[in-house]
Amino acid sequence: MKKNISKCAKINFIFKLAKSFIILFVIFIFSSCSVDKKTTKKELLLHSSASKIQSSIQEDKIAKRSAVENFVNSLSEEEKISQLFLINLEGNTTFTPVERTSDIYKNKKQTSQKKSSEKKALVPGGYIFFSYNFASTPEEIISFTLSIKEYCKKNNLVPPYLSLDQEGGEVNRLRGITSVLPSNERVAQCLTPEKAKQLYSLQAIQIKNLGFNMNIAPVSEICTDDNKEFLSGRSYGNRKQVLSYASAAVTSYEQNKIGTVLKHFPGNTNTDPHTGLPEIDLSQEELESLSVEPFSLLINYSPSAVLMSHARTLAHDKNTPADLSRYWVSQKLIDEMNFTGLVICDDIFMAALEKNGFPPEEASVKAIEAGVDVIMISEKRFANVAEVLLEKSAEDEIFKEKLFNAECKVIEYKIKAGILENKKISVDEEPLKYEVKLAEEKEMPINEKIKSFENAKKEGNLLYEKYFRGVKR
Repeated sequence: MKKNISKCAKINFIFKLAKSFIILFVIFIFSSCSVDKKTTKKELLLHSSASKIQSSIQEDKIAKRSAVENFVNSLSEEEKISQLFLINLEGNTTFTPVERTSDIYKNKKQTSQKKSSEKKALVPGGYIFFSYNFASTPEEIISFTLSIKEYCKKNNLVPPYLSLDQEGGEVNRLRGITSVLPSNERVAQCLTPEKAKQLYSLQAIQIKNLGFNMNIAPVSEICTDDNKEFLSGRSYGNRKQVLSYASAAVTSYEQNKIGTVLKHFPGNTNTDPHTGLPEIDLSQEELESLSVEPFSLLINYSPSAVLMSHARTLAHDKNTPADLSRYWVSQKLIDEMNFTGLVICDDIFMAALEKNGFPPEEASVKAIEAGVDVIMISEKRFANVAEVLLEKSAEDEIFKEKLFNAECKVIEYKIKAGILENKKISVDEEPLKYEVKLAEEKEMPINEKIKSFENAKKEGNLLYEKYFRGVKR
């Protein structure tokens, strides 16, 4: 009897133990499911939130682009086409435009367009200053650049961006005005990349105070036996040096509101494009390694623009200069390298083009067809080239669309540069809406600009004395 009781007790104990395990297992499963449900719910909420943010960013981007397109469409045909030109200007004291919008139609009979626009100044999208455009003092330079802005504001014109070639060394438009700016080669020899950032930041502050928006620099070509005679100190040196110091220059200038221009893509030879046409005979692999890849890596630092070279390459589109080549501009730079900034062609009046079957008017059409946004002209007039582009657009819808996209990109750069602003105008209950208009930023008094300029110049010269004096050139 006792044995039976003991046996029953054991069975009962095992049953209770099993029951406890079952209950614990059910609780564990339920808890796990609960955690999974909570985790899933949290993940769904996070995903929903991320989707809303992404949707909001996309909506904002579309609204801003729409405002840019509306702004471009609000301009006259003459003012729209003018945005695509970067030209030289007259004088160094007070701004005086040298062309009128009616000059675009000078080769045609009198038209209603000409009658309505003949008294309006023809102002390009941007001006490039050469040495003779700089007066001898910072005060005079500031007065001149201000006169351009004031003229445009008074005459209801889109203000141009103001640019210069301030590479350093021999290519130094502000020699004797700003602090000493050594050549790229010497910068790479004497400074660390961090110190180079300091040098370029101080130069950017000075340039900005003088009234400029863009520096057509840095040269971003690797120095080789095939180009060192032409570049002559304008390159930082080998691949590592170019990547380190060109990125330092881009970062420093851009952070101080001076747009940068990587140049010259996809390279040069020892033939000066001012006098002849450079022919790059590198293989596809060599070209990719020495030129394409370094430029592609530097684009990650968000330069405002890339300046195309006039060089022809044996490896690709061998009969066409790079800045007129759809392969080099659209396929390689824009599509494959994902560059979204301004694409500028080098001066279309250089002998490299004109003496090799590409006169300025023809070159300008080919440049736009290739995907270029800005046509550089070293002359002070561009109406005759603008006329050719308008005539082409009147008969070619694809070309007309290319012009429009390029005009929009120039306006987007002017927004980035602070010349224009893309301002939100809709209230909460309305669809998101922006409007492009003249930037309302208050102009800093000249005495404050001079003070900021002089402080940066002093610091820049101290840096030069410390790191460059006594160093063999």
